[in-house]
Amino acid sequence: MKLRALLFIVGLSISFSSWGQKGSNCPEDLIPKLGQNRQYGYVTLFGEWRINPIYTKVSPFVENKAVVQKGLSYGVIDCDGNVILPPNYEALTNYRFGKIWAKKNGLWGLLDSRGNQLLPHQFTEINPIAYTELSWVKKDNLWGLFNEERGSFICKPQYKIAQIMSENATLVQVDVNFGVINHVNCNYLLPLTITNVKKLAPHTITYKIDGKWGIFNDEGKIIANPEYDSVNVKYGADVLIVQKDGLFGLSTLSGKQLLAPEYSLIDDYSGGFFKVVHKGKTGYANRLGKVFIKPSYQEGSSFLNKTAIVKNNGK
Repeated sequence: MKLRALLFIVGLSISFSSWGQKGSNCPEDLIPKLGQNRQYGYVTLFGEWRINPIYTKVSPFVENKAVVQKGLSYGVIDCDGNVILPPNYEALTNYRFGKIWAKKNGLWGLLDSRGNQLLPHQFTEINPIAYTELSWVKKDNLWGLFNEERGSFICKPQYKIAQIMSENATLVQVDVNFGVINHVNCNYLLPLTITNVKKLAPHTITYKIDGKWGIFNDEGKIIANPEYDSVNVKYGADVLIVQKDGLFGLSTLSGKQLLAPEYSLIDDYSGGFFKVVHKGKTGYANRLGKVFIKPSYQEGSSFLNKTAIVKNNGK
C-alpha cells in the first residue's frame, strides 16, 4: 500500500483546538457555561456569572485569553470579557507563546497577543506541532516549517507532503521519494531515498529503500537498516516477523533480534506461540524468541486452547 493511503495531512477546519498547549486560567478560574438563552459565557467556581452568556460557543482560557464564537465567526476575549480580537475570523487556534493563528478569507496568518499581524494571511493550511513553537504552513501547495517565536522559517515551503512524526521529526516528500528531517535545521535524519513506508506501531515505522525494508521510530532514529524482504506485526504479538533472503526471523519493535532469520515459515502468533518451520520440520517459539518445542514434526497446527495438532511418521 502506498504512502498516500497511509499518511495524510489533516486540514485544520476546527477552531477550538489547543494543539497541545496547556491551558492557563485567569486570576480567578472561569468555567464555560451554557446560559438559559442557549448562549455561552463564563462562571466562577461558585457558579457566579463573570462573563455574560452572549456567545454561540466558547473555549477554555489559555494564556488568559479565550477563543469565542459569535454566529459563524470567531474572536478572542480576555479574563474580563474585553474583546482582544473582534469576531471577524473564520477560524482561530488557541494562543500559545503569545501568538495565535487566524483564518480570514480562506487564508491563515499569525497575530500577536494584541491582534497585530505578524504574518499576513497567505497560508492555505497550517499544522502546529504540539508542545513546540513550530508550525508547518502550506503555501502554493508546498509545506514549510515556521518558528513562531523567532518569526522566521526553519524550512521554506518546498515539500509536497509533511507528516509530523514527533516534536523532533517530520516525514517529507519533495518529488517522488520521501525522507525524514529534524526540526532544528531541516537536515535529513533519513535521506530522500525512501520509496514506501508503513506504520507498524504507534512509534514504529518501516521504510523501503532499493527494494529492502528497514525500521525507524517516530523521532527518525534508525532501528534496523533496510535489509529485510518484508517486516510485519502479527495480531496479538508485540514482535515483528522479518524476512531476509527468503527466510524468516523474529525481532522486537526496538530492533532487537529474537530469532535469527533462518526459518522457512513463521506463522501467526496464537495460544502463546509462533509456529516455526525449519528445514521442513515444525516447532514452536514464544514471543521472547525461545524455541520451546524444537522443529521435529512433519506438520503442525497453530496452538489453540493450549493444544496443537502435530503429525509425525504419517500419524
